[in-house]
Amino acid sequence: QAHLDIALTDARLNRGLVPITGLLEYTDALALEAQIKAGAHALLVDHPELDLDTRRAMAAGQLGGDAAAPREVVIYAHHQPTEAHGIVGLEGGHVPYATIDQLTEWCTTRGTKVSIRPVLDLSEEISTDAYAPTQRQREQAILTTPTCVFPHCSKDARGCDLDHITPYASGGKTTSWNLAPLCRFHHRVKTFSTWTYHRTSRTGFTWTSPKGRVHPVDLTDFTDEHRRRTH
Repeated sequence: QAHLDIALTDARLNRGLVPITGLLEYTDALALEAQIKAGAHALLVDHPELDLDTRRAMAAGQLGGDAAAPREVVIYAHHQPTEAHGIVGLEGGHVPYATIDQLTEWCTTRGTKVSIRPVLDLSEEISTDAYAPTQRQREQAILTTPTCVFPHCSKDARGCDLDHITPYASGGKTTSWNLAPLCRFHHRVKTFSTWTYHRTSRTGFTWTSPKGRVHPVDLTDFTDEHRRRTH
């Protein structure tokens, strides 16, 4: 069956490179190959230093020309005092430890609209009296805990719900400390079963199962592992 998968959430593991896989109808594949081949050849004029594979990848990214939807890069940056590197975020996901050269390439590609968001203080305690978290709270939660915080779940936080750890109906406030990303499935597990959890640090949580088993989660480990993969 024909399909096309663009693994945007894997960008963090590949320093901003996104795997694309799929199956196309033969005639569609022929047409796509012809466009990429022509585009890669045209890029040789301005980029003679690049190999063919790189030019083919660039040509695929340029498919559609002026008729394509505008390419938008939304950038925000933040850092912790203990970290030598910052984290660069892109709309639709985040790419830890992106290089200046990568940022330059992303932002200077023809037809790209660039927006820069204010720096977020990840240690700030943001509060609102409303039930719904503010956009700043959501961005802060995503940057602080980049995946669903349920044990062993790796769903990207940008596609998750923002959960009140202590339910709002039970007196839980809409504050940074009381908000954490949960994928839709684990949000329902937490809401409709006896799984419970509490926060132990900005990136740490302790979950208790219906049988009373304790499952600690610390997303600092996730960040450390990613640093080893990308440096």
